[in-house]
Amino acid sequence: MTVLGLRLFRQMKPSLACFRQTEQTVRRKTRDLVLAVLRATATKREARQYVQKYSGDGPKRVSIVRVGGTIDSRLGWTLAQIKALGAHPVVVLDPSVEAERFITGTNSFESCQDALAERAGDLCNSIASYMATARPLLAPFDLSIKHGLTTQLPRLCGPLDLDIIPVVTPITFDQEMAEFRLTEGHKAVKSVVEAFKSAQNYALDKIIFIDAVGGLPSMTRMASHVQVNIRQELGDITSEIRGSNLDAKTKLAHLSNLNSMSVLLGMLPPSVTGIITSPTSAGEVMDRNPIVYNILTDRPLISSSLPFQLGRTQLETTVLRQGTPVFVHEDADGLDLEKLAKIGRINLAKLVRLIELSFQKTLDLDHYLGRIKNNVAAVIVVGDYEGAAIITWEKSPITGRKVAYLDKLAVLPSSQGAAGVADIILNRMIRSLFPEEVIWRSRANNPVNKWYFERSRGFLRLQNPHWVMFWHCTTSRPPILEYAAICGAIEPSLRSE
Repeated sequence: MTVLGLRLFRQMKPSLACFRQTEQTVRRKTRDLVLAVLRATATKREARQYVQKYSGDGPKRVSIVRVGGTIDSRLGWTLAQIKALGAHPVVVLDPSVEAERFITGTNSFESCQDALAERAGDLCNSIASYMATARPLLAPFDLSIKHGLTTQLPRLCGPLDLDIIPVVTPITFDQEMAEFRLTEGHKAVKSVVEAFKSAQNYALDKIIFIDAVGGLPSMTRMASHVQVNIRQELGDITSEIRGSNLDAKTKLAHLSNLNSMSVLLGMLPPSVTGIITSPTSAGEVMDRNPIVYNILTDRPLISSSLPFQLGRTQLETTVLRQGTPVFVHEDADGLDLEKLAKIGRINLAKLVRLIELSFQKTLDLDHYLGRIKNNVAAVIVVGDYEGAAIITWEKSPITGRKVAYLDKLAVLPSSQGAAGVADIILNRMIRSLFPEEVIWRSRANNPVNKWYFERSRGFLRLQNPHWVMFWHCTTSRPPILEYAAICGAIEPSLRSE
């Protein structure tokens, strides 16, 4: 065993203390955590999905966690809970600090190894204090001309099969030079992901970066982006970071995290979620911990479509998904759905099916197409009709001007909640297509109204008590009477069976 291996083994010893804890205590604490978070935050659908996903049947769920900087003592609690919740973490330490000290000549390579060993030991001890077991893993990587950087997967799977959290030190054995060397954190994580992709009995579930810079910065929110659809937003967010007033080092860190996460999620199924957060946020407890919350609900702590000015939108965490394509058809003069269908721009049959499944009602198609003919301002379609919105131009009976009206917002039952489809649609409508003004109405007994209340700038119960009207506009004095006249004049097109 090498000198570094002996140091890591010594650091590992305190983690064995967790074996002295009773199994009943561990189970009770896990049960209490799950119940507390689910009661406070999750819908019944999300609770069922969590139980089905992490019930113990099928492959073992694995989360790859890259940890940078100084180890926060509270991080041990989070990693212990990730394991207890069934999303078994594989921790990869990021050696950026050690590498910089070595490059500048501040520390020798041996000192860098010692520093990584100390960090690994500190994290294992922190995890052990929360009744879980962790083990440092020395140099589970090989580098060769033929195969490039590869991970010794059995060395990671061994601890996982024993319910032990592996804490990987990013040290690689260079087979050509016959020496050890440091490996950049994102390269080490990519190698681990590639290894688990082909592993049987394991399924990657989360890719988590814990970094001092926190989530991806949003200049509009003056905090982090809440949720990112990489397929749609990668270019925009890259430009936003480059054009920000952040210092060069912080910009580089954010761009590296974004690009690395984009590559990793692009290698994996769309169901895999990425999380970038700060050590402070990662150390939060119970229902305010963004990692624990996401494992239980598969969504961010808050909705990405909430108005920026609400104080609770200030987070240091970004949830990322590979995402689904979003198709938009718009026209200032008005579109015809039937013509769009004839030229292949939309699939009218799928659109109708989506609306009927979402509302659990039958669409009077002839009546509806006749009402909106040549008056469609925009159609938004997410993925393969997982969700859609139809926005129409409605003529004001008071002034005669056209006003954008959200006529239909539909999401497949299977895509409601965690996937964030409704947030994607509303964000595109309000922030891109109609930022100046858009209105809509909803049945007074619609359970979605709370969601609408939080995202609108105002609402009013119409003279017809069955309807509530909402608006989102930039003016401080919206023409409420005009909006009410428009919404009150529209005839319903959905029929109950």
